[in-house]
Parts: sequence; structure tokens; C-alpha cells
Amino acid sequence: MREGDWVLARKSNQYFLAYIDFFSRDCQTVYITRVARTVEGILLRLAHTQAICEIGDVEPLEITLPEEDRACMRDLMVDLALLTKDEAWFTELMQAGEQYAATDDFRSGAYQ
Repeated sequence: MREGDWVLARKSNQYFLAYIDFFSRDCQTVYITRVARTVEGILLRLAHTQAICEIGDVEPLEITLPEEDRACMRDLMVDLALLTKDEAWFTELMQAGEQYAATDDFRSGAYQ
């Protein structure tokens, strides 16, 4: 897991949809921002609130986009990185995009 990853966190016998803000130095404690919680299997939005969890109480969300949606999502994230002036994220997205640049499909515009 890394900072920014979406996770399912257990806190006081409740489950929360959250993202990781950062880890403690020993990586045993995870600082998260909760955005929703589950009540009887239903996801309810929350005001974004910070919380602290032990590493064993946090599971990564396994979200996989269909192949045809990945390029579109990447383009949207690049736009968002530019709008928010997040240079580090923009650089990460551009470096990750180099894998597409090696294919003829990318150069021909099939991934746009």
C-alpha cells in the first residue's frame, strides 16, 4: 500500500472507505481520511474525517478498470493534475504513460 491508495478500513467494528494520508515511521500505523462508511452493507457518505488505524485493520481496494477505460481515466487524471498544479502527480502520470508510448496504438491516437 502507498500514500493516496484507496482502502477499506476497520475502526471500532465499523468499515470505512478511505484513502491513505501517510504511514508512521515504523509503518505499523496508517493515517487515513474516511469518506464513507458501511451500514448494513450500504455505503453512506461522510464529511471527510481523519482517523488512525493499525496496519492490520486496513485492506487495499482492488479496483481494476477495463482496458478500454484505462487511457481515458489516465487522461482525466492528467487533466486533474494540471488543474490542481500537482507537479509530482503529473510527472508520475507522464512516466507511467511511457509504457503506452512504445506502442503504435498510442502514437496513432487509439489511446486518446
